[in-house]
Amino acid sequence: MKNKSLIIICITAIICVLIASLTIINITNNNQDQQTNTLSTNNMNTSNSTNSTNNNSNSEGTTGSTTESSESSDYSSTDKVTVAGVSFHSDGNPDTGETAILYVGGIHRDKKVEVSMDYSRDGKSFGGSEYNWYTVSEGGAITIYTSTPMSKYPDKCVIKIRENGEVTTATFYLETRKGGQHVSPS
Repeated sequence: MKNKSLIIICITAIICVLIASLTIINITNNNQDQQTNTLSTNNMNTSNSTNSTNNNSNSEGTTGSTTESSESSDYSSTDKVTVAGVSFHSDGNPDTGETAILYVGGIHRDKKVEVSMDYSRDGKSFGGSEYNWYTVSEGGAITIYTSTPMSKYPDKCVIKIRENGEVTTATFYLETRKGGQHVSPS
């Protein structure tokens, strides 16, 4: 029995270290990307890109023929970055905030989007974050570390993604506890 408990504690510690390491790496990369690519991201949003339509296989979309319009810059709803689920992690320290990994799908890899998160408890906001630029990883995830001090565990998180002037909002209801939890949007 003691061996099982020790193994579980070791695995949990390894997972926590892994999440913290990935978060630090992603924050460093996002800060560098934000400083150097803000202008180029705005220019990319206005240019017409047709080569990604042919190269991506869309496991979430419909099958059939792909049509292109080189004259239209309409923004299709299937191109929108939406959050399918989030893994939240709280270490129990009220001064360190939360870590969130947003799963948006591999089809959006390398896209740059603005994300804002607002944590609350019992209807009272802990102070929402400003929009910040993030790049979707190859695995289709965005890792966000929120350093907002939280005196209690949040029970709700509202995530807003701003892309091409459009805002998509997703609401997540959390268990008020420390540790990790995977939540789907409500």
